Amino acid sequence: MNNVRIRSVEVYHPEQQVTVEELSSHFKKKGKDVTHFLTDILGRNDKYVINRNEENSLTMGIEVSKKIIQKEKITGKDIDMVIFASQTPEQLFPSNALYIHQTIGGHHKSLSMDMNANCAGMLVAIEHASVFRNPKLTQIAT
Repeated sequence: MNNVRIRSVEVYHPEQQVTVEELSSHFKKKGKDVTHFLTDILGRNDKYVINRNEENSLTMGIEVSKKIIQKEKITGKDIDMVIFASQTPEQLFPSNALYIHQTIGGHHKSLSMDMNANCAGMLVAIEHASVFRNPKLTQIAT
């Protein structure tokens, strides 16, 4: 992957945090014990939950995109590709990536696409970006 590099990483979380105990209690009332899953598999003691109707996976993607642009002191026109990877996209058509592209003022020649690869979404998104940016890999993939 000579032509692709991760230049910057940012994180966005919803404001409301809940403890593992609160989540476990919620699911225990429904007859499910998820404590082991939350503590031993997912790790971390606190989780973030969306508690506002106007917040969703797309708005969180937009917010983190704005943070990257500000941190790197670039504009949306400097970004070659927007890949929105989520198991829970806000909508299927038009793509969520197009909304992010529009919000950040992306260049009209940049690529935008959504993908759902479940838990491997981020890794598959990086692989897709490397294929699009590396002519040798593109020839192999076609």
